[in-house]
Amino acid sequence: MALIKQLLVTLCKDIILNNYEDVWLIGPSGQKLQVRAKIDTGANRTSVDRTIAAEIGLLAPDNIVEYREFFSGLGREERPMVRCQLVINGLTRSTTVSISDRSHMKHQVIVGRQDIQSFLVKPANQEENHA
Repeated sequence: MALIKQLLVTLCKDIILNNYEDVWLIGPSGQKLQVRAKIDTGANRTSVDRTIAAEIGLLAPDNIVEYREFFSGLGREERPMVRCQLVINGLTRSTTVSISDRSHMKHQVIVGRQDIQSFLVKPANQEENHA
């Protein structure tokens, strides 16, 4: 049984995500930034802090796809939806992310279900090792 488990872990290591992963965000002009992101299976979409988005050019007027209304514990908020390339475990995907002020939150980037459909998420309640 241990051998089977070891074999599965070896075969699946590239598709299993932990609760926290280092991901790359790539802006419309190729600007890149690596960030520690929370993999959030409770969130539908990926959300990026406004400061990070500005740093890599995601808020350029021609990169904004639309504005959408979001509801959270903080109330109703209209957020810009922008095009972004997201690299997780070496897999690059073109996606649309929401931009919000996450400066008061623990995680500046959360990756939602829309962008982790081809991965398995390890359900362990692991703590983030990076400050």
